[in-house]
This record gives sequence, structure tokens and C-alpha cells, in this order.
Amino acid sequence: DTPMIGDLDVPVVSAKVSSEAVARAVLRGIRRRSAEVLVPYWSSKALVLVSAVSAKLGDWCIRILGLEGSKSKT
Repeated sequence: DTPMIGDLDVPVVSAKVSSEAVARAVLRGIRRRSAEVLVPYWSSKALVLVSAVSAKLGDWCIRILGLEGSKSKT
């Protein structure tokens, strides 16, 4: 965790990703000349596809799955 998101609770479908994993994905994307880098890939890709079909449906999924993140109750 980084200090920026250290106190956020996130759902299991969107677990926190280490800064090292993000850096590796970005470097891999640069090497492959990718137009986009999604981390974690599968859950992010699913949301991108849902949002492409319907932005309203994508927003609904974000709300229902709690992907906005919320402050920990610690």
C-alpha cells in the first residue's frame, strides 16, 4: 500500500495492487507499445467492456461492487 490509499477498504473483486506490480505492468505496456495498461487485468477489462456497452451499466457496476473505495473504520 501507498500512503495515498493505505486507509481505503476495497472489495475483493478489486484488491489493492502493490506499487511494484503496477510499475511492472506499466513497463511491460511501454515495451509492447500498448495503448492502455489495466491492473489487475481481468477485473479491469471486464469493467471496461461493460462500460463500452453502456456507461450507465458501468457506473451501476461500480456502485454495486463498491469500487469507489471507502475509508477504513479504524
